[in-house]
Amino acid sequence: MITKVYAVVSTSQLARAHEWYARLFGRSSDLHPMAEVHEWYFVNGAVQLVADAERAGRSMLTVIVSNLDAIRAEMQTRDLALGPAAGGDFATVAQIRDPDGNQITFAEPATLVQAQAQTA
Repeated sequence: MITKVYAVVSTSQLARAHEWYARLFGRSSDLHPMAEVHEWYFVNGAVQLVADAERAGRSMLTVIVSNLDAIRAEMQTRDLALGPAAGGDFATVAQIRDPDGNQITFAEPATLVQAQAQTA
């Protein structure tokens, strides 16, 4: 049985990336288990930031959120800007890239968007 999944993001400069991801997630890493690794834990998974210059810039991470507009506003307070929102059958998404060019996609499932529209 799978109990947790880690998404791994490779970076060329760990200290710079740690600072950026701390802003993205709104907190410093939960654990720094090795010199080349930082980890953030969430209810349904975890993110490992790994010093790996060879793979840096090729990682992709999708973060499921309940309110994309609220996330966009929160990111602005942290001096981070999400790209434009795009809708699809599954979700509305917006993306941002870290200093290495790794892609982070925030996705609000369509069922949440539809439920919010019905209550408005």
